[in-house]
Amino acid sequence: TWNLVVLKVGTSAVSVVDTSSAQTVGGVKTFTSQPVFPDGWVNYFASSTVVGWSSFTDSYIFIKRVGKTIFVCFDLAGTSNSTSATFTLPWSNASLIGCGGAMLTTIDNNVTQTSPGRCYISPSSSTVNCNINMSIGTFTNSGTKRVMGQFWYESA
Repeated sequence: TWNLVVLKVGTSAVSVVDTSSAQTVGGVKTFTSQPVFPDGWVNYFASSTVVGWSSFTDSYIFIKRVGKTIFVCFDLAGTSNSTSATFTLPWSNASLIGCGGAMLTTIDNNVTQTSPGRCYISPSSSTVNCNINMSIGTFTNSGTKRVMGQFWYESA
């Protein structure tokens, strides 16, 4: 049974707590809050820490949470300023396994790659790493860079 209490209402998310998991410390009840998003997909790009671009032409990190399952659909494109490509998500991956897969589109230094790129979120992490290929190759730090894909994982 979930006993939810709204603690703070923001512009894009609501913080709530599950009062059934409250702990009493020194006579004070403490709770763990977590972001809750409305039903459907939400573009998390503005809240994410994105590394690898100096500017964007496309910037979407759509997320949807169903129970502990997190669905992610992303498209990040623009001018590269780093050999890496990473972005953060609001929930950490479960601690047992990493998740990810092949990306739908990968562009490096203005060239669409013919082999699939790779995205991956490590156990207990909230950072997604994107690579130019399945061999965990790095991007060029100039020209157009694009990573596009989708995956799901179980949150901690």
